[in-house]
Amino acid sequence: MLPFFTTTFRNSSTLTHDCGRKAANAVEDARIGIACFFGVQSNEIVVTWEATESNNAALNLLGPGDHRGVVYHSNIAQAAGKIALSLTNVDLVSFSAHKLCGPKGIGGLFVRRSVRIEPRSAFARMRCEKKEDG
Repeated sequence: MLPFFTTTFRNSSTLTHDCGRKAANAVEDARIGIACFFGVQSNEIVVTWEATESNNAALNLLGPGDHRGVVYHSNIAQAAGKIALSLTNVDLVSFSAHKLCGPKGIGGLFVRRSVRIEPRSAFARMRCEKKEDG
């Protein structure tokens, strides 16, 4: 992580620069590592600014049309990395990177692929789509 705080700091969606590509690769590597840790697919992990934002995004994205009619969300920020967890019976999970030996100020949201989410507002949609874009 240290190079990304000192010499290789760039927006991970600025792919026209070498540092941006390195940052994007680091984000993808982190996503894969987190997915492996939780036993899920990497495309089910969304990077956010913090666990609170993940909670807010999850609550704002819950809407009608889920495959079961009920969507289960859990905030595991305090438990992740401390106790064994299974994401088998949840659809949305918020977590914090610094509880998993990652940097402070970064969080994530697990969104099960089979869950169809309909954002309640354009604001919620924009906030979820833009975090990884810088």
